[in-house]
Amino acid sequence: MKRISILVMILWGIQGMFAQNDNANVQPPQGAVLVPGTADLYTTPYDEVSKMQRNAAVSACGCKGDGWRLPALGELQIMYSHRYEMDFGEGWYWTGEKVRGEFRFYDLNFKNGKVREAPYNKEDFVRCVWSRNPAPAPASNLQPMPQQSNPPVQPAGN
Repeated sequence: MKRISILVMILWGIQGMFAQNDNANVQPPQGAVLVPGTADLYTTPYDEVSKMQRNAAVSACGCKGDGWRLPALGELQIMYSHRYEMDFGEGWYWTGEKVRGEFRFYDLNFKNGKVREAPYNKEDFVRCVWSRNPAPAPASNLQPMPQQSNPPVQPAGN
């Protein structure tokens, strides 16, 4: 009896290895826009962008269907680097990342790439994202986006 139990457990484990959730076959939602520079991150088109408080933003993304959410800060920074290709307007956009404390969250300014902590009741723009994979872990050491600047001028040499 013990041998049969062990055999069943082995077969069950082998079956589980091949029957794991294979998200590779899941198709992105209709109308979603692939974020440039990524293989599997989609966002809502520009005509679906609106401004709202954070709690409403979370609900709005969730109402779009399974897998829709606010972007992680790193994902939003990728979108910022492709903002002209993706028709992003200037302004602050919500991330899905909570800051220390109970009511503060990160948002990112699409005019200059700055990150700040904002209260949940502030109104920011929302661009929901969808991916076959779960959201990445929150950033633990946030750094502002590098600002483009001109290289230092070298004095005329001798």
